[in-house]
Amino acid sequence: MALQAARQKGVWLLVNVQEASEFACAVLNRDIWSAETVREVYHDSADGARIRGYYGLTSFPAIFIVDPRTGEEVSGRLKASEPVSFLDSLTSFLDQNPTFEARDRVIRSRASKILALHLRVLRDVPGTAGYAGRLRKTAKHQRINGDF
Repeated sequence: MALQAARQKGVWLLVNVQEASEFACAVLNRDIWSAETVREVYHDSADGARIRGYYGLTSFPAIFIVDPRTGEEVSGRLKASEPVSFLDSLTSFLDQNPTFEARDRVIRSRASKILALHLRVLRDVPGTAGYAGRLRKTAKHQRINGDF
């Protein structure tokens, strides 16, 4: 499976789900995919139906990047109206997320900022001291164990 292969290679997985009757999919194939670099999964295949349901796909083509470690959609839907803008979108994602570890650092940084904001809010709310203390202990434990 593509997810397992990407996980083993340590690379992001580019997903392209199409519907044969959609003109936009034909245009995508004609204008964007000039090489056999992406496995196409049509919406009415068993894999396509599973992917469509899991990622909530309602329009086609649907192109996005998945973290193969978690199955999480990490890029948002990529627009592929013409090659230059599509490659710009891919390049931008890869510049911001060159490795899994780089993305993990960004997520940990965001999580720390959100936690700090919650603790500031809780500090000002009467009766939440116990909850704030437990939250601080959990955050400290996660940082020590590398979970956060």
